[in-house]
Amino acid sequence: MNMFSFLRYWCVCALLCVTASVCLNLLEKPVMFSGPVGSLFGFSIDFHSFNNTFFVVIGAPKANSSQPGVTEGGGVFLCTWSPDGACDIIHFDLTGLRFHSFKSRQWFGASVRSVGSTHLLVREHWVQHFSIS
Repeated sequence: MNMFSFLRYWCVCALLCVTASVCLNLLEKPVMFSGPVGSLFGFSIDFHSFNNTFFVVIGAPKANSSQPGVTEGGGVFLCTWSPDGACDIIHFDLTGLRFHSFKSRQWFGASVRSVGSTHLLVREHWVQHFSIS
């Protein structure tokens, strides 16, 4: 096999691979999700299904939640896998700041994981616990 034949063979293989990969579309229009500006929405994602409905779980570690006294505690959003891409925040902890924990800027939602059809595992990266003696 001379150099010209090898080059032609390689070009045909590359063209077939590109054609096969371009043709894979799950949806005609992409589903776009958006969250609060500056929240790092999309820092972590996972897919979740419940009762034959599919969702995307999206972490936003700098989001402001409804926790009293907490700044940028982080949040996790549950988004429907549909053309409108509607997202709702999941309320995990509504108690706010306690005297023995500091929840501001903890990056809650930096790691998200779907476990089966009924559980979500969510982790923060920064944890501060303290006690007064």
